[in-house]
Amino acid sequence: MSLLLEALHEQTVANAIQVLNEVLQADPASTQQLFELRTIPTLALINHPTVQVQVEKGGGHTFSVMGLINGLFGTLPDGRGWITSVWDDEGKLISFKRTE
Repeated sequence: MSLLLEALHEQTVANAIQVLNEVLQADPASTQQLFELRTIPTLALINHPTVQVQVEKGGGHTFSVMGLINGLFGTLPDGRGWITSVWDDEGKLISFKRTE
């Protein structure tokens, strides 16, 4: 990826994080409910190259809006998504940030 494309990608990710945090601030309850929703994905979605699908403890898979959002930006070299949702110890969604 060229330096210009890398810079544009970084800015797009930063913009998405800003909007996600604005949405969370505007309506925390609805945003949390949305990000807690999980569905059972098809095999095609499980095998998608960028969409993030979670492997559950029992071996099944689930899909969430966070996995969809990260699918828009591709993956980091280690396979994780570019954006992380941050939750407190009580299960409350508190922010979004760039994956470290």
